[in-house]
Amino acid sequence: MNRSLWNLKRLVVGLTLTLFWLVTTNAVRANPEIYKSTMPGMALVVSPLDKEKTMYGAGVVVDAEKKQVVTAYHIVQERAEVIVFFPVDKDRKYVTDVDYYVKNRLGVRGKVVAKDAKRDLAVLVVEKLPDGVKALTLAKAGPKAEETVHVVGNSQKYDQTLWNYREGMVKDVDLVRDGNVEARMVTIDVAVDRGDSGGPALNNQGEVVAIVHAFFPGKMRCLSIDAAEVRSVLAGVKAEEKAEDDEYETKVREVLDLLRQTTKLLKKVEDKPTARKAAPKLTELLLKFKKINREVVELEEDMTTQEKDQWSAKYKAEAEGVLERFKRQCERVKQIPGVDDILQDSFKVLADLKDTPRKK
Repeated sequence: MNRSLWNLKRLVVGLTLTLFWLVTTNAVRANPEIYKSTMPGMALVVSPLDKEKTMYGAGVVVDAEKKQVVTAYHIVQERAEVIVFFPVDKDRKYVTDVDYYVKNRLGVRGKVVAKDAKRDLAVLVVEKLPDGVKALTLAKAGPKAEETVHVVGNSQKYDQTLWNYREGMVKDVDLVRDGNVEARMVTIDVAVDRGDSGGPALNNQGEVVAIVHAFFPGKMRCLSIDAAEVRSVLAGVKAEEKAEDDEYETKVREVLDLLRQTTKLLKKVEDKPTARKAAPKLTELLLKFKKINREVVELEEDMTTQEKDQWSAKYKAEAEGVLERFKRQCERVKQIPGVDDILQDSFKVLADLKDTPRKK
């Protein structure tokens, strides 16, 4: 081979490698403001599928007050709970070593509250959010072809670190079917890998325009679920929450009403004859009370501590008043000679009230 041609090829290869190094290295710092504004809303989602297989990916905090995190469905699959880690800012620099998070046990439990396999989206509610965590904003308008976007994820492919940043360009936005997934997707010319799924693609305003769904091995291209699909899933979660809230409130009111009816009935008990007359109705009311109370407890099992506190604050004064009047009547009738023996069978239905089975 002609030496000058060989040297030219070496020069071209060397130049290509140099340019690749410059592009991949500079991409991490291509837009430091976007990266800085995105990090408080980022998450690492770890999902142990079985004893031998664990899926991991990225997540996006979409509502800090509700502690909601959106990720990809294929990361959580049929898991009811996952482990979620949030970026740690140490000495004004985010810790990117995954071992740091694991060794310091910084993960928090995330309950999977919504799954949409067709859209490849899942919504988590975490037990708590560390200080400094902020929700990222979902873009109201979708991206357009040739628009610059920014992707942050946890692939760890090249340098074994978390919170990796890359810049890419939108190729197109369309309804796409990818296996069992069918949704409005944003095709982005950018290199992603395992661990990036569930992470955000952001516009130049730092708004989430899509959630990373799939990548093409060896290619600078990925598919991401459009933010419009994310809003649709979150709207479903909100509607379900409202339905559950309405159901819970209805049952709480039923419980309080049953206690009022029971109290009113006990007021009529003055002696043995009135006690015998009241006993059947008393048993009926207390059985209903026990049943509805069990349903209330089961609904509370799905609530966060914050939600329980909110409901408690709303009904505390009313419930305490109703319960106090009920207790006073119970104490009164117990003092009437012979009445306690007549009504004890009715009150026995409440004996195991504290041991009401809890929902699994």
